[in-house]
Amino acid sequence: MNPPVSQQYNEENKLPHFVISDVWYFDDNTDECFPAKVELFGYSFKIETYKSGKPYNTIRGSRNLATSTDMSFSYRIIESDGTTVTLDETICGKLRLSVANFKILKAYFDEKNVVDIQAERVFKNEILSLLPKLLSNSVLMQLVSNFIENVPTAICIDPTLIICTESLIAIHAHRGNIGNSLFLSDELQRSAVTKLVRTEVKTSPINTTIREGFHVNHEEIIKPYLDDGFFLLVNFLKDRIRNVESIKAIYLTYVFLYKAMIRYFSQKWASEYDAYFVNIGDLTLSEAIQQYCLIETINPNNLQTAGIFIYYLIDHGKFEGDNYLLCFNLFVQQLNPILERQKAENFANKIKKPLVNRTYTINDIDLMNGQEFEQFLADLFSKIGYETAVTKGSGDQGIDVIASKGGIKIGIQAKCYSGSVGNGAIQEAVAGRNYYHLDKAIVVTNSEFTNSAKELAEANSVVLWDRTILKDKITELW
Repeated sequence: MNPPVSQQYNEENKLPHFVISDVWYFDDNTDECFPAKVELFGYSFKIETYKSGKPYNTIRGSRNLATSTDMSFSYRIIESDGTTVTLDETICGKLRLSVANFKILKAYFDEKNVVDIQAERVFKNEILSLLPKLLSNSVLMQLVSNFIENVPTAICIDPTLIICTESLIAIHAHRGNIGNSLFLSDELQRSAVTKLVRTEVKTSPINTTIREGFHVNHEEIIKPYLDDGFFLLVNFLKDRIRNVESIKAIYLTYVFLYKAMIRYFSQKWASEYDAYFVNIGDLTLSEAIQQYCLIETINPNNLQTAGIFIYYLIDHGKFEGDNYLLCFNLFVQQLNPILERQKAENFANKIKKPLVNRTYTINDIDLMNGQEFEQFLADLFSKIGYETAVTKGSGDQGIDVIASKGGIKIGIQAKCYSGSVGNGAIQEAVAGRNYYHLDKAIVVTNSEFTNSAKELAEANSVVLWDRTILKDKITELW
C-alpha cells in the first residue's frame, strides 16, 4: 500500500534535491503567473513562487497517487514557441519554462518513468519487427503507392503539414506516448503546431527558407486526408495483417506508409532527372545538392521539387538516417550557401562580360510577338549550353523550341500572354512531349499560370516557368 503523501514527502525530502530555476508557475486559484523555482526529490516536489522579488508561496506534494499504482510523472505540452514550453498536468498545476529547462525536467521524469520508457521501447520494436514483411510484399507496396499517388503531395513534402498530421494522429491514438517515438517529429515540434492544426498553416517549425508552393488550411487538407485517407488505409491494412490491435495498426500503417513514400518519390525523381545523377552513388551530399542546383529546368527553392529530391537522397543513403524532417533541415543548411555562391558567381560573370549591343528586360518580352518570343527562348537556352531548334509554326505539335544537351531533350512551349495561361497549354505540352519523344516539357510565359494549370502540370510532370522565373533568368544571363 502506498504511504500517505505527507509521509512520502518527508521521507523523500532527505534525498538530494534536483533544482530548476527560471520557471513560471500558473496559480489556478488566483489566475496569476509567478516566477518560481522547482525542486524535485524522488517522486516529491516543492515549488516556491515569488512576487515582487520576494518569496510568495510554497506548494509541496508527491506524485504518489492513492488511487493508482502509477508512480510516474506525467505532463502535457500545451504549446511551444521554439523558445519556451508551457506544460499542464505537470507535478502540480501549470508551468512555463525554457526549452533547455524542459529537456532537463523531461530527463528527470524519464529517469523515474522507467516502466513507461521500457513499454515504449517494446511497442516500437514490435512495430518495427512487423515492417519488413510489409515492405517485401509487392502487392501491398503497389497498393500503398497507389494511395500516395492520390493524396495531396503537400502532405508528404511540407514539414509543417507532416508535423500537424503527426500531432493529430497522436491525439487520435490517445494512448499516452506509447508510439510517438515512431514519428518523424518530436514532441516539441508537435507542440509548436498546436495552434496551427486549428488555423491556417503560415510558418514552419522547421528551419527553412523554402516556402514556395504550399500554404493550405488544416481543415482543407489535413483533416480530409486523415478521415478519408489515412484511417481508411489503417483499417484496410489491419484486415490484411493478422493479430494486430488497433493502436498498433495506426503506428504500423504510418511507418509503412513513410517507408513507401521514400521509394515512391525517389522513383518519381529518378524517372525525370536520373540523367543528371548517373553517378549518384559516388557523390557526397554536398556534391549531389550542387548538381541539383545546376538543373536549369527546375527552381531549386521550390518546396515540392526540393522535397521530392530529398526523398531521392534519403533512398540513396546520402544522409545519416532516413528521418525526412532532419534530412530537410540538413538539406536546407547546405542548399542556401550553394545558391548564394551561385548568385555571387553569376553576378561576377555578368559584370566581367564585355558590353554587347543587345540586352533584354521583361518589358522587352512583353512587346514581343509569338515568333519573337520563341526565338528569344531558343537564344536563352543556347546561353545555358543547349543546342536549340525552333519548330515549324503551326505544325509544331505543341512544342515551339527543342533544346538538347548531354543526351537530354527538352521541349519548350512559349506563351507570350497578357492574361493567365490555362490548362490548354499544359495539354499541348504533354502531347508535344510524347510526339517528339522528349525527356521533359516546359511551358514558359511572361505572365502567370492558373491554379488549374499548375495542378495539371504537377500531375503530368510539366515544368512551369512564370514571369518571376523568366525575369530571374533574364537577369542572370543578360
